[in-house]
Amino acid sequence: MTSRERKEIRGYIGSGVVFLFVILLLVFLSWQEIPKSNNDSFKLIIGALIATIGAAVYVFIGKDPNHVEELQRKNDSLETKVDALVAEKDRLENLIIKMQEDLIDRILLVSAINHDTKKEKK
Repeated sequence: MTSRERKEIRGYIGSGVVFLFVILLLVFLSWQEIPKSNNDSFKLIIGALIATIGAAVYVFIGKDPNHVEELQRKNDSLETKVDALVAEKDRLENLIIKMQEDLIDRILLVSAINHDTKKEKK
């Protein structure tokens, strides 16, 4: 098992625990009443837990925002490499075209010289 797989498993377990904790807390609150002296602080804590539920569910269903960012960075890197390879390919194509033109010019020049030499001998 790779470190990435272990990290994903920890994420799933952690998300499940947070989700389960919030559900159990809501069930507990349906039976118990919070005293007025602790009501505000308890609401603050519950709000923070509820806010983490979105991220927990997001990870729990398999969508890790860090993974998406990592894939975007990798994609950008690969696009840069592709652009560099395309530029190099174009440079090499131009080099081959120039070499072919030079070769054709030389072949025509040699053929013309041979033709003129044969004509002069006659």
